Amino acid sequence: TATADPGYHFVHWRTPDNAAWIQDSLSDSTVASVVYGTTTIEAFFKQPETITLKVFSYLYNSRRGTVSPRGTNQVTENVPFTISATPDSGFVFKDWRVEKGLAFVEDPLSETTTITCINGDARVVAYFTPAETDTTSIYMAHDMPQEHSFSATATPRSLTITTPEAGAVSVSLFDARGGLVFSREVTSSGASHFTMPLPSQLIGTGMYFCRLQAGDQLADIPLFVR
Repeated sequence: TATADPGYHFVHWRTPDNAAWIQDSLSDSTVASVVYGTTTIEAFFKQPETITLKVFSYLYNSRRGTVSPRGTNQVTENVPFTISATPDSGFVFKDWRVEKGLAFVEDPLSETTTITCINGDARVVAYFTPAETDTTSIYMAHDMPQEHSFSATATPRSLTITTPEAGAVSVSLFDARGGLVFSREVTSSGASHFTMPLPSQLIGTGMYFCRLQAGDQLADIPLFVR
């Protein structure tokens, strides 16, 4: 058993010569067996670090709910941090999912719960689903205020997008099977409309999905090209 002093936390056990078997090297209370000879089993401790936790919600083409505290948060490593999700009218909360980094959500099915970041930066996402169907769409986008939304329209010859604010925007167009047919980077000085030609030999009528990304904001917009 390893007990950390105030201001420190347990990290892991180690045998320098690998002469012992440790049942769970990441648990502060575990079982070890010496395989051969005489060996030393060491416990490692360190001071908690301040790391970045990003909290977002996912939605389909329009807002489904909100999270708190939304965006980038500075949290302490191995210390539980409270997060909460609130569905909009007509939707219900589904679950929390850690989509980057090593972190543990105490109760992924609870709207209000805690997340503990184990090692390094992490991102956690709340999912919502329509109340009447209790299903989740495959195509989703990061929660962003309505005034900061992207939009896109397309014809067989051109693609027009609206960007919410200044900055670089990555534009990708996928066919219904998920194949990439067009990709381009654009830069705006403010809320702007961009119309760009499409490769006519690749674009026909039918269903497509336009992915627009600017920093942490991401939108997958379904388009039907007539």
